[in-house]
Amino acid sequence: MSFASNAKKLAKRLIDKYGDSVVLVERVLGSYNPTTGEDQVTEFNYSRRGQVTNYSVAEMASDNITIDDLRLIVQTDLAITRDWTVTYNGKSWKIIDIVLVRTQDNTVIQTLQIRV
Repeated sequence: MSFASNAKKLAKRLIDKYGDSVVLVERVLGSYNPTTGEDQVTEFNYSRRGQVTNYSVAEMASDNITIDDLRLIVQTDLAITRDWTVTYNGKSWKIIDIVLVRTQDNTVIQTLQIRV
């Protein structure tokens, strides 16, 4: 086994054991419906476990992080974008930023900055 494979498995094992339930929601726009005047939207829900934490006071000194933002660490190969949302604790959260931890072609973890 490679280092990347071992790191990925370890991250998944720890997040599965200690993480919270979250749902990653991908919204895909379809065709425009001229009768209703709306775009067709299809949602794909991906249930995962993730480690949810607050940002530190020092991190909140940044212009990019607000007091209510949370950090979500997930181990997934999904190609998450900022167009997605996260359902956590009964609320829908917007994805503000994404940081990937990668080794060569493998994504080990993804850290999402989420905001209500």
